[in-house]
Amino acid sequence: MAAADQQRRLADACRAAARAVAYRGPPPQRRQILEAIVHIPCTGQAWTRLPPALGPFLACRRRLLRWRDDGTLKRICRPVLPEQDAIWQQRLAAYIGLPA
Repeated sequence: MAAADQQRRLADACRAAARAVAYRGPPPQRRQILEAIVHIPCTGQAWTRLPPALGPFLACRRRLLRWRDDGTLKRICRPVLPEQDAIWQQRLAAYIGLPA
């Protein structure tokens, strides 16, 4: 009986994990995360007000911190972009604390 109980508990755990993954949906893509990261400094909204279409705010915020720490955001803010893109680039640079 112990083996049957173990199998039942394992099956229950697998079903619960599958439901949790299905509930969260697919992870946001890099482009979507970058759009979320740019959205915050451009709108001045709080992370908790991030539109659902841009992904879960906690995942996007964690990625912002990771990209800030590893230098990815500095590389995004470095190149000279056309005028219409320079605005969001400047706001992002100010948001992460890069000198103007």
